Amino acid sequence: MQGRLSWNIVSRLIKKPDIGLSNCQPNTAEAAQAWSATLAKNETDHRHELAEIEAFSHLSAEQLSELGTRVDLVTVDGGEILVREGEPSDTLFLVVSGRFLVTEAGQRRPIAEVGAGKSIGEIGFFSGSARTATVTAARDSLVLRLSRKDFDALCEHSPEIWPKMVAMLSQRLLRIATRDREFKRSRERTIAVCHAGAEPIRESVLAELKQAFQSACRCRFLTSDTMRVEFPDLETADPHAVTRWLNDEETGHDYLVFVADPELTKWSRLAIRHADTVLRIACQGADDSSKPRPLNPLEKFAEEVHGTDAQRLVLVHQRDGEIRGTRFWLEGRAVRMHHHVRAGSEAGYDRLLRFLSGRALGLVACGGGAYCAAHIGMFQAFNEAGLEFDIMGGTSGGAAMVGAYAKDIGPDELERRTHDIFVTHGAMRRATWPRYSFLDHKVFDACLAEHYGATRIEDLGIPYFAISTNLSDNRMHCVREGELWRGIRASSAIPGLLPPVYTPDGQVLVDGSLLDNVPLKQMRDLKSGPNVIINFDPPEIRVSGFEYDRLPSRAELIRSMLLPFFKGPPPKAPGPGSILMRSLAVKRQDFRKFLTETDLLFMPPLPKDMSILDWRRHAELRQSAYEYGCKEIELQRKSGHAVLAGKS
Repeated sequence: MQGRLSWNIVSRLIKKPDIGLSNCQPNTAEAAQAWSATLAKNETDHRHELAEIEAFSHLSAEQLSELGTRVDLVTVDGGEILVREGEPSDTLFLVVSGRFLVTEAGQRRPIAEVGAGKSIGEIGFFSGSARTATVTAARDSLVLRLSRKDFDALCEHSPEIWPKMVAMLSQRLLRIATRDREFKRSRERTIAVCHAGAEPIRESVLAELKQAFQSACRCRFLTSDTMRVEFPDLETADPHAVTRWLNDEETGHDYLVFVADPELTKWSRLAIRHADTVLRIACQGADDSSKPRPLNPLEKFAEEVHGTDAQRLVLVHQRDGEIRGTRFWLEGRAVRMHHHVRAGSEAGYDRLLRFLSGRALGLVACGGGAYCAAHIGMFQAFNEAGLEFDIMGGTSGGAAMVGAYAKDIGPDELERRTHDIFVTHGAMRRATWPRYSFLDHKVFDACLAEHYGATRIEDLGIPYFAISTNLSDNRMHCVREGELWRGIRASSAIPGLLPPVYTPDGQVLVDGSLLDNVPLKQMRDLKSGPNVIINFDPPEIRVSGFEYDRLPSRAELIRSMLLPFFKGPPPKAPGPGSILMRSLAVKRQDFRKFLTETDLLFMPPLPKDMSILDWRRHAELRQSAYEYGCKEIELQRKSGHAVLAGKS
């Protein structure tokens, strides 16, 4: 439908080149003289900027000069809407510098990004239709503005421009018709740093942040003092000149880092508006973890300018001690992710930089009932290979395993706890009256609460998530806050076997494997960069030589259980738990379409004769997965996989 609409627009333009335009052929000497007079009146020539615009790269020097006198240079503040969906399309914008995000009505996430050298609003401008989307400046940007009247005049003087513009538009429409709706955003290049809460950022923290950046890349830190070296009267400086200077500085560095003033000064506003990402940094004290954390004026301004995806919260903690009270910082703050850093330790700053640069390494763990004991062996192999993860997530049993891994529980201890929960306490074997579920959830809940303790997800040293299925709105639910054990319980609430988890706001959460057993897409939504994925390929469920009519009735089954010697044991067939768990996999999302060459996929072998609920074989699974993991890691290292570069 979209492709047919695009071709209809181009066809209209080819057949009727006067849509929205004047007659393209000058007929008199007076018209030529009028054109020359117009050029002479305009003292500003933007032909150099136009030469960098993709849509006009085919024009001659003379045509660029003529067009340059017809455009206006405009500064667009970060967060400002340039064009709004549904409004008249009477202006074409050409991006000189900066970045814009394109959104459509009803969509929270952008569908496209427009950077320097691109045009904005050309579809409606050339077709005569209304704006097809809303375009917002992601940061302070410079654009050239061209009105329809001036473009008409240009085509009247140089009619050969028109067919070239139609060709350009057709290519643009073709890209739109075939584009991937999940577009990849460009890497952040400009970063604003401001304090969160009431206390300014400590100088020692800024020094550690600066050291981390300078050790890893070419960067420049800018403050109001350094800016006044270039612009002594910063408060009254020409915004065009300041934006141009910042963009020129950006070309020579991997990052520009703007350190905002403690107050919402003009420099603070400029720093936040010109940033691709805002880091809101708070220094957490030893005795103030449970106090409310209201937003300060800089944070409020940042949320007015930028969306959630462009903001991160960084909590700096003392070198030793427990991380607590993160929820009080997250409450009321619209941030994409939060990060924990230890003062005086390089590891947290380095991890933050990997997130900003798109190099963060993620670990994705699949669900699979008792098969998930294989995760323990894989973790052991990862540790010995020197792999360190920046973020972890999983579904069902995989969420439980990586939750323990994120808590720094080692493989030996994790295996001990697995045995305690599922073998010693038989958490998945205690039947109950089937009013709410077939299994007694109290045993399972008590075991999870005991082994995961009072730890909250947001207080973990690295980001973590668990995937659940929300029956209230039939969507995937990503658990990123709250008690860790409850998040794991929600992710592994096998429908029927265990009751759902009911949230305070009325949501009904069950096992995440219904929709996404390998949450690679969710990981990609949270960050860019490589991932290590663990997935299982369960043995086929086949029953040979079994006659359906031999399935006993209720009375026959009870009699065989009480008197097994009377007619022998009941016929062997998969139990309801195994059938149910295998049924969950029928319509899962296929994670493989999200795999890239930077990812590492591991599929440890599983015993063919093992039930998906047989937790007694956890030690066997761990050992076989460990041996497989060591061999596969060595093969991938020898092949030169980037994730394993420098690991030995």
